[in-house]
Amino acid sequence: MIWKLACQNHDKAREIADKLNVSALTGQILLNRGITDVNSAYDFLNFDQNKANDPFLFTNMHPVTDKIIDIIKKGKKILIYGDYDVDGSASCAILGRFFNSIDYNNFIFFQPNRLKDGYGFHGWITEYAKKKSVDLIITVDCGVTDRKAVEKANNEGMEVIVTDHHQIVNELPSNDLILLPSLKNDKGDCYPNQHIAGVGVAFQLARALARKMNKKIDWLPLMELLALGTVVDVAPLMGENRLFVYHGLKAIANTKILGLDSLIRISRLDKKNINTMHLGFYLGPRLNAAGRMGEPSLATELLLTDNPARAEKLAIELNKINSQRQDEQEKILKKMEMQLSEEASEDAYINFAVGKDLHAGIIGLVASKLQDNLYKPTIVISLSKNIGVGSCRSIPEFNIIDALRKFQGYFLRLGGHPQAAGFTIDEKNINKLKSELNTYSKEILKKEDLIPKLEIDAVIPIESLSLDLINEIGMLAPFGNSNNYPILASYDLQVIDKRKLSEGKHIKIYVKSKTQGHLETIGWNMGYLFDKLTSPKINMVYEPETNYFNGITKIQLKIRDIQFS
Repeated sequence: MIWKLACQNHDKAREIADKLNVSALTGQILLNRGITDVNSAYDFLNFDQNKANDPFLFTNMHPVTDKIIDIIKKGKKILIYGDYDVDGSASCAILGRFFNSIDYNNFIFFQPNRLKDGYGFHGWITEYAKKKSVDLIITVDCGVTDRKAVEKANNEGMEVIVTDHHQIVNELPSNDLILLPSLKNDKGDCYPNQHIAGVGVAFQLARALARKMNKKIDWLPLMELLALGTVVDVAPLMGENRLFVYHGLKAIANTKILGLDSLIRISRLDKKNINTMHLGFYLGPRLNAAGRMGEPSLATELLLTDNPARAEKLAIELNKINSQRQDEQEKILKKMEMQLSEEASEDAYINFAVGKDLHAGIIGLVASKLQDNLYKPTIVISLSKNIGVGSCRSIPEFNIIDALRKFQGYFLRLGGHPQAAGFTIDEKNINKLKSELNTYSKEILKKEDLIPKLEIDAVIPIESLSLDLINEIGMLAPFGNSNNYPILASYDLQVIDKRKLSEGKHIKIYVKSKTQGHLETIGWNMGYLFDKLTSPKINMVYEPETNYFNGITKIQLKIRDIQFS
């Protein structure tokens, strides 16, 4: 692993620190996050709700809200069509809860089955909507790439409003009922927050409707959903998104969403202390499991229900489905690891694994795990009836969607982002793709690009750590994409004791410097280091944390990596 220290600007860090009455370390961390002036730093540390963007900065917000209000006034029926992930389910629930709060109940929601239907807005939904006497479809977290399906619906007399946040791939649907952050108005302006999640677009639509209709509602449940969708969709936690998540987490501490309360209990969490890590790694996977295993409506119903018994039952069911997902994921992972091990070659710059009838809802997670473990761009393909469904995850050094577009002719369908993509492909083209993609990757990547990097915020003497400093670092929360928990390094630490935990799976190391008494450090899943710790001194990269036990709060360092002196 390569350690990379962020550019250090001590004078600028001190200037920001002095003006905000914080440490120079916190000033440097702010600089590392792109916060380069005092006013921006003040806004970063203070969560003024008035700093949220005006929803009418979205191009087309006026015609979109006018259309919905007209439908509501006439008592007509709306279908909310959402993606099958957490962002989609939370978006459905935001609009559903908003409509309920203004006493409009003539709506239904629909989410496609990931395994049978695939991603996106589908043309056949028009027939379904007509059978349900629907007059207007509102998509959430999808639709921008589905021009043909939207125009088919329009041609068959079904009006469609598209709300989405994804990149424009080809041409947009040809109407003015589209809410998309990147969509420009006549003056060439677009929504200021280009990284808003689908749930954020739905939230801003609700705000705009409430303002136009002069409705006062309880926004706290919607803010809970806003935080949930934003974090689980891994949107950057800067600017407006950071504001959304901060206030949403505060609302979750006293959640009014029965299903979320039940899921928190099932996950054995304390709702008073929920943070972004709990949303991303505990609640998110349980909700996402529904869509991955083909039952996305369960997650949406959980977030909408006001029936305590139903909320509890759904939470238990989602927990069970997530356990099934974990078991299936582990089976596929082991199979793909074995295949890659048997085909291992220093000449291969890409992990390329193919299996028959793999679970299509899980191969993305497997690709992600393989990419993390092996630090190479990774493609996992599930082959069934001569058609391959591929899921890709990449490293920052390799734009996977640009790479795949070089071979566009091989694919039946292709879409994605720089770090994640998906496709369908005819079996006869799989080996050609593998060969040509590996050749192309060698033109783009160098060997050193395939070594993982660890970004370090600052190098400090370990004796400068204190509970007050760690609490101050906590002011930079909520942490997540683009605002990672600060990572520090300290050098020439003396190892004074080491212990194995959980039968050798984890390790605890006690260290000290020349002037500091011993500190406890812990390495999760780092038990393999125990026998290597023979050197009297080490350099360590870590996350500074606190540990509360038996009524005492102590400093504890979470180890990220170790170098032996």
